Amino acid sequence: MAANTALNISLMAKDWETIIGIIFPCVDPELQNVFFQLQNFYSGQVTKPSGSTVITVVSTEDVVIKIATYIYGTNLSYSTQDIGGNCFNRIMTALRALNNMADNYIQTQFVTFDAGVQTTQQTIRKNGRKYIMILQYDNN
Repeated sequence: MAANTALNISLMAKDWETIIGIIFPCVDPELQNVFFQLQNFYSGQVTKPSGSTVITVVSTEDVVIKIATYIYGTNLSYSTQDIGGNCFNRIMTALRALNNMADNYIQTQFVTFDAGVQTTQQTIRKNGRKYIMILQYDNN
């Protein structure tokens, strides 16, 4: 396999929206091509795709790696979820385990932190949806 090997990338609408929310505005022509394919797809739909609707983009293996690089960089900044065995997961699990049941201060603080992470992830996804839909944005 090589960087220019063609492939179809099939992801849920909410995942594409998150990706675009992270990479937009990117000047990389290959990533712009993904963006334009998504814009064209959304524009052609009377009922705009959302949530778990699967959308397929024709691209290359190189684009998969570029998307993963963007996601990984953002993931480390905005969330604690990643692949199993990841050092960030281990650290967060250990910190959460330090909660004192007598006052639950750590647990209470992490609930607030987790809500903030979830809000940020939602904002990123909605920004991606807005970029894809432009004037047709429906705030879903």
